[in-house]
Amino acid sequence: MARHDRRKETNAQHFEEVQLWCEHNGWSVEVKNHGHHWIFHKEGTLAEWWPSSAKCVLNKHWRKGIHVHDWRQMIDVLRQTRTRFKK
Repeated sequence: MARHDRRKETNAQHFEEVQLWCEHNGWSVEVKNHGHHWIFHKEGTLAEWWPSSAKCVLNKHWRKGIHVHDWRQMIDVLRQTRTRFKK
């Protein structure tokens, strides 16, 4: 449990960096449930991330979750997401 709390707190410390990256790349980001749930939107694409469990889900594809440990990995996922879900 301590590992999960550490992961959440470490990522929360970098929220401003994530927010700045999102602003520059057309994503919106909001954090809910005291940092347990991060929600990213861009042009009809939804990415949800739970840092404490390292789970990321794109466009509600719950069975295709991605393991994402930290905010840098999450940004990498967002960079790649546009090519995965082109409409």
